[in-house]
Amino acid sequence: MMGQGVIAPVLPLFAKEFGVGVAMVGFTIAVFGLGRFFTNIPAGLASERYGRRRVMLAGLLIVTVSSLLMALSHSFLELVIYRFTTGIGNAIYLTSAITVLADISTQENRARYMSLQQGSLLLGVGIGPGLGGLAAEFWG
Repeated sequence: MMGQGVIAPVLPLFAKEFGVGVAMVGFTIAVFGLGRFFTNIPAGLASERYGRRRVMLAGLLIVTVSSLLMALSHSFLELVIYRFTTGIGNAIYLTSAITVLADISTQENRARYMSLQQGSLLLGVGIGPGLGGLAAEFWG
């Protein structure tokens, strides 16, 4: 999630480059969440059908490729499409990862595994925007 958080401070730079207002920056954040929302249940079903590892790796691949394409966007529409796609990949990965944790944990240690996963995720969310802000300040 640090990688996802890094983008937040840079989105206003994209808005400026593409000539869109602040409201549209909010829209790019919303489409990420919509991608996740609409993909969570299908991702769980795919994880059951095709295997956790395969689906989890597919999610990571989608996040990686769409994040790179987002950085190379030539228009605001491209940015929005790649943000939505990143949300889809994120849902696929996280749904599978949580399911793997449930599979490999026991009733006695499941809460610890889940809290470590969620804590790590939130640490990334907390660190990412700061790093993104530094990168935006340094590279503009």
